[in-house]
Amino acid sequence: MRHCKHILFLVKKAAQFDVPLFQYICSLNDEVAFTVLYIENPSELSSDKELGTISKWGIDLVNNYNWHCLDKPGTLEIEQFVKQVAPDIIITNGYQNVYKPYIDVFKRLNIPLALRIDSVLSGKSGLSKLARKMTMAYQYRYFKTLMTTGKKGFEYLDYIGIKKHQQSWFPYCIDNDFFASPAYNKEWLETNKIDTDSITITGVCKFIERENPLDLLRSFIAINRTDLQLLMVGDGHLRNEMEALAAKHAHLKIIFPGYVNYRELPFVYRISDVFVHPAIDEPWGVSVQEAMAGGCAVIASTGVGSGYDLIEPNKNGFIYEAGNVPELTEKIIKTIELDKSSVLLTNKKILGSWSYEKVWHSIKMTCHSLLN
Repeated sequence: MRHCKHILFLVKKAAQFDVPLFQYICSLNDEVAFTVLYIENPSELSSDKELGTISKWGIDLVNNYNWHCLDKPGTLEIEQFVKQVAPDIIITNGYQNVYKPYIDVFKRLNIPLALRIDSVLSGKSGLSKLARKMTMAYQYRYFKTLMTTGKKGFEYLDYIGIKKHQQSWFPYCIDNDFFASPAYNKEWLETNKIDTDSITITGVCKFIERENPLDLLRSFIAINRTDLQLLMVGDGHLRNEMEALAAKHAHLKIIFPGYVNYRELPFVYRISDVFVHPAIDEPWGVSVQEAMAGGCAVIASTGVGSGYDLIEPNKNGFIYEAGNVPELTEKIIKTIELDKSSVLLTNKKILGSWSYEKVWHSIKMTCHSLLN
């Protein structure tokens, strides 16, 4: 039986929820080596196309793991690099045209390929679903396995005709211990006039249509309770509209602290009681897991993939129909009434299966199987 000794992971750019996993893997000194190959140099600032701003994560994206970025990635340079690092398996992160010259080289070198995707059927029209069913299995034909994030991802793979033995698990994952840390920031509380005696409902999202923050704001206004406060963390072009709507209900505590970098997010979750992810279309949604690790009850719309894996209705939160403000309003009220100790126990139980250790084990087992 042949064992995988070296995995090469091809990804376009560094992300705040992936790099800590890479750093964890490399800290293990595991018998299976793990190297990341970037299209864009992680040492350089990258932009967020939806917000039109530079991404400032506030965490180290370049140290304590093995990564490379080719300056001028022509076919010859790619081939020389791959021969030098000699991976047994190559995993590509997503199916993007920018990967094509790399994948062409990988195929020519006869190295087994795996594809990590987060595609889901939610939010797709009937015609779009049919088109995917007719074309995507063919486009994925070069990959020996497709690695997906959760239940909705596996439903997608089933729908487009990917056989069960070609499916495996590689979710987005977060550092549960980091988000469970007892962070405290008195200055931040005072600056943003946070009332620590109020029940806090929190949304952490981009203020854009896809992430749908206005539904959360409207639901909070509909509840109309002065013992609650709404913390809307984020920024985007909808901010002026949201602040104008909040100003019409000045008797309610609605706070817009702006963008909060990744290092400070654990504190935001720790002071929150209920976290809401109202997105219309979010294939996964790592903030649901972040909030759970931070001790929150969680609510996610049907457009958020992670809700189907991480939420046990009536135990640690609820799922509601995306875009349905009255249902969201009802679910917020019900979530407030959940027993806090039960929420924490449920979160702990679920997160035990969504850890770096479990994810790395799944990746290794998948790669070992591809070689046999």
